[in-house]
Amino acid sequence: MVRRYPVLFFLFLLLTGLQGRGQYRSKIIHHDPRGRLVYLSDHSGNRIPDFSQAGYLRGDSAIPRIPVVAKIKPVPGNNSIRIQKVLDSLAALPADAKGFRGMVLLFPGRYDIYEPIKISASGIVLQGAGDGQDETRNTVLIGKGKDFGSAGTVVLVAGNAASGWKDEIDGTRTRISSEFIPVGSRTFRIDHPKAYRPGDEIVIFHPCTQKWIDFVDGGGTDTDPSWMPGEVDVFYKRQIIAIKGNQVTIDIPVYNHLDKGLSQSFVYKYNPKGILRNVGVENMRIDIANKGGEDEEHTNYGVFFSGVQDCWAKKVSALHFVRAGFITTTADRVTIDSCQALEPVSKIIGERRYNFCVAEYSNNILFSNCRSTEARHSFVSNGCGSASGIVFMNSTADINHTASESHRMWSQGMLFENIKFTDNRKGTALALYNRGSFGVGHGWSAVHSVAWNCRVLKGRIVIQKPPGGQNYAICSGDTVNSRGPFVQPEGYIEGTGKTPLISSLFDAQLKERQGYGIMPDAPARLKLVMKNSRKMLIWDDIAADEESYVIEGSEDGVKFHVLGGLKADSTFYPIVRNSRYYRAYALSSKGRSAYSNVVE
Repeated sequence: MVRRYPVLFFLFLLLTGLQGRGQYRSKIIHHDPRGRLVYLSDHSGNRIPDFSQAGYLRGDSAIPRIPVVAKIKPVPGNNSIRIQKVLDSLAALPADAKGFRGMVLLFPGRYDIYEPIKISASGIVLQGAGDGQDETRNTVLIGKGKDFGSAGTVVLVAGNAASGWKDEIDGTRTRISSEFIPVGSRTFRIDHPKAYRPGDEIVIFHPCTQKWIDFVDGGGTDTDPSWMPGEVDVFYKRQIIAIKGNQVTIDIPVYNHLDKGLSQSFVYKYNPKGILRNVGVENMRIDIANKGGEDEEHTNYGVFFSGVQDCWAKKVSALHFVRAGFITTTADRVTIDSCQALEPVSKIIGERRYNFCVAEYSNNILFSNCRSTEARHSFVSNGCGSASGIVFMNSTADINHTASESHRMWSQGMLFENIKFTDNRKGTALALYNRGSFGVGHGWSAVHSVAWNCRVLKGRIVIQKPPGGQNYAICSGDTVNSRGPFVQPEGYIEGTGKTPLISSLFDAQLKERQGYGIMPDAPARLKLVMKNSRKMLIWDDIAADEESYVIEGSEDGVKFHVLGGLKADSTFYPIVRNSRYYRAYALSSKGRSAYSNVVE
């Protein structure tokens, strides 16, 4: 007789068997028996957000292959003018229906470059034959001399970056009326929705007010002066995907709590005039001539993306720069894939050797399959409050003079995943922490950021909890703690030294989103109150397309059971059955939201 077991029993056996072999199931984000992701929030509503929209076209399309329209061979002497002339002539042509003008192909060989190669129009791809050393098979650009203009870079992809994302369309600014928007949310209400339509490009602006600064302990700047109002403003570059009444749904979540009681946030339509799109740099080696040692009389950057959206670099190696191999500013949805930033030549002091770097106004940037050597900060955000949604994954950092990190002033929503760190010269390989009085009041450098399945050889990871937020280390390193240079509370740490069941959080989130769509937002600010001598749960209904709500209770805060269900747009639940802990989620045909905060 063959005994038949329920499918869920087999899944239970599978999960427990895998854990028995050392694979770890996170307590706060994991798959349920149906294979759907479950997100748990803490008592303050902190949770791991969705990072899967980082990169070219939010990760929904592969980097394209487009036709070659011009070919260039190297010549002795300065090749800059020849290459620039071809790029400028291509820029003068109209783009096709898909937004492309064509590819410029550089044959194998050595190209001496004395001025920046500047791409200043959308839809242009500059491609070489390979990024290796052999000049007979690869395209090798030799950056010569220091005089490379203000950007100081060999390849410059340059759109309009003069004002960051402050180019608002007159008359469109309106207040966000939602009282509290938790990290990871995509929906909120605004005062005046009539000016907006699905497809509009917008900016969400969260001013750095004195009240917010006080809430985050002055920025945590130790002996330095506290942050000043306006110094750490938060900007999110987004697109509207739906409007229902005065409720707006955006394509990519916010990576910080937006609390109206601390700062009135705004939305405005963004004028993208001059922003470059569909520009790629591929298959080449950029080697900057230098004198070795601590010489700094040579070019600062290998590839610089400035004033761009939906652009990329792929299979590019940059060597011997001063400041960074790859850097972005005023950049949204950029992919840096299979690139190397190697052997910088400079003093080993501040503002140097940020091998893979995002600067101000950088949102949703993906670095994947990359390699860094001899860096101070191999993988780093230096963009303060205007940098968020930054993913570094499947990469290697060899010979690290200081930590990969968010460097200063409240970068949000960074994911460091499957990074291998070797030879850490100062002990700390990766840090999501408080930098106190380092630099000029760097203070809290990262919030709502994650180290996932990172490996460190002879070093440690530092995870600290900022006020009003959280940082996470899941299945990372062998030594993970809060012992940074400035004493602060420990962040959320679990599974240290173990292998996660979800090997790639980014891939799991991307698969979930592409397979099922965007889930409704979680109930915000769940509270337990007394009304007419009766206990009641209340919350902010911010979800746009929920079909119902589910309320759960627990005696120990670990094992929860369903207490009841409610229709869409509900905002309260009279308690009939007492529990010690409560939480809630929204439900739609696509699936369920993350859990709300837990109340006790």
